[in-house]
Amino acid sequence: MPVSIVSNSASLIAQNSLRASNTRMGETMSKLSSGERVFSAAEDAAALGVGAGMKVEVAALRSAMLNTSTASSLLQVAEGALAQVTDILQRMKTLASQASSGQYSDVERNMVDAEFTKLRDEIDRIAADTSFGGQDLLSGDALYDVDYGHSIQADGISSPEFNSAVVTSDATFRYTYDSNTEELTMTRIDGGAAQTQTIDITALLDVTAGVGQNLTAGEEVLVQFSGPGVSITLDDAFDRTSDIMGTVTDNSGADIAFTFPAPVAPAVISEPVTFATTSVTDETVDALIALDASATEYSLASGMLTVDVQTDGAAVTLGGVAGVRYAVNGGAVGADGADSADLVSAPGYFDVYLTTASGTENILRVSFDSLTTSGTTDGTMDIPLGRGMFDADYTASGGDLSLEFMVGTSATANEDLLTVTLSPTTASVLGLTTLSVGTMTGAETTMGAIDTAIVTVNTMRAEIGANQSRLEFVALKLGTDIENTENARSALLDADIPDEIANLATDQALVEMGLAMLTRVNQQPERILQLLEG
Repeated sequence: MPVSIVSNSASLIAQNSLRASNTRMGETMSKLSSGERVFSAAEDAAALGVGAGMKVEVAALRSAMLNTSTASSLLQVAEGALAQVTDILQRMKTLASQASSGQYSDVERNMVDAEFTKLRDEIDRIAADTSFGGQDLLSGDALYDVDYGHSIQADGISSPEFNSAVVTSDATFRYTYDSNTEELTMTRIDGGAAQTQTIDITALLDVTAGVGQNLTAGEEVLVQFSGPGVSITLDDAFDRTSDIMGTVTDNSGADIAFTFPAPVAPAVISEPVTFATTSVTDETVDALIALDASATEYSLASGMLTVDVQTDGAAVTLGGVAGVRYAVNGGAVGADGADSADLVSAPGYFDVYLTTASGTENILRVSFDSLTTSGTTDGTMDIPLGRGMFDADYTASGGDLSLEFMVGTSATANEDLLTVTLSPTTASVLGLTTLSVGTMTGAETTMGAIDTAIVTVNTMRAEIGANQSRLEFVALKLGTDIENTENARSALLDADIPDEIANLATDQALVEMGLAMLTRVNQQPERILQLLEG
């Protein structure tokens, strides 16, 4: 290599080496200061993506661990109360045994019965007073009789469950599903509070079935609508690619032409159908059931009312169906079972009413932009009267309380959701309400009833104990999952501190040597000039 003052190649080499050493030292210092091996996607995009997902997974697992601990505490509160009930029942059995002995008179038995009655009242007080976080545990949940305006099983939905804190009386609901947005909407249509809630179920379906896939046999997804107070379970009959909407099928033929308005975006309920959302009572569902039984025009299987569309070449009317009434363009409601008024007039809509036990109830409105007729050929129209509709008739309290605890990282039934059932322990449920030890005969009868009540309470305590034991193993598994997931995340993202310290020492030495060498090679042109001067 020639000795030159024009091209100082040695300096360039020293500069590149110094630049590389300085960059590595900066990266090492960043890793040591942050404690992370990968602090930007540019370093290791795959590790950063996988590690970030694991971090989210660990957070969800920790939340599930907290849920498990809280669930165990809740069950411990219930079990402690039941232990007191057991003690009370044992005392009541003692009193019944005492009163059934012949050495006592009825006057003395009445004295014993006074304590017996107070103890029975205490059982009711314990049942009413035992709660956890505002949730009553032993007083029982509400019971509902549920009827359907069409087959929800055909939609892949199992029987709904209701939150008794929200659904405190008779209630009527309707659900819809938009396959484009994968949004499931639940609407309370009887005018109750918290009318509508829409949930994007894409993530729920993807976690269980796989991205874009339908549920398969045995797979279920729980969807909880906290506002309306309803929970429904989707099963393998649910098709995520098919709408559950209020659509009208016009089969009127060539002589009658309806022009319906385009869907309104975002399409939660497709036009031209607008469902009624207030004052639709449970009697409406009863009327639909009766309509299915008495007429061939309505089907509970599909929720569709099929009516004749009649024309004489000028006017167009809807055929009459017993139990159905029509009102056209805001006009008067027609008679039960009568044909509609002429539909060929602006603005172009008709309302459908059902005749119920208490009167007439509006169900839906069908709108159309225009309607023309060119002949006299009749046709038909399918109107979704009962699509997605069901009601809950509040019957009484005293039903079993079903509690679901999230002990996983998704919402898959029987996997991430652990269900615990608590039966009520009121005196009525235990069969103690009419018992008395005021007579020898009553005391003898009471002993057998108390034995049955003790078995009932002990069975409940055993069930609670079994669930507590299960929760302990759930907690152990969650702890193991957290440990293993955190270790895997650490291996991907955390910096190896001893290794990085060694790298830092090496890089610092290289930087210092690079600076020294750069100083020397930059002095080389000066030495060449000294040769010229000599």
